[in-house]
Amino acid sequence: MHVSPEALQAARMAALEGAILGLLRDAVGDDLDGVSIVAEADAGQVVIDVTYTHKGIPVAGESL
Repeated sequence: MHVSPEALQAARMAALEGAILGLLRDAVGDDLDGVSIVAEADAGQVVIDVTYTHKGIPVAGESL
C-alpha cells in the first residue's frame, strides 16, 4: 500500500493538533491560559519543551 507524503503529513498534523488541544484543555481546567511547545533536533537528539502559562507568565513546564 502506498500512501502519499501529503497524506502522511496531514495525519501527523492531525495527531499533533489533537495532542496540543488535549494539553490546552487540561491546562484550562487548572486555571492556566496558555501552552507553549518547542521541539528541536540537534545532532540526532530530539527535545520537546512544554511550558504552561497563567496570565502570560510561565508557571510550569515539562521536557520530553
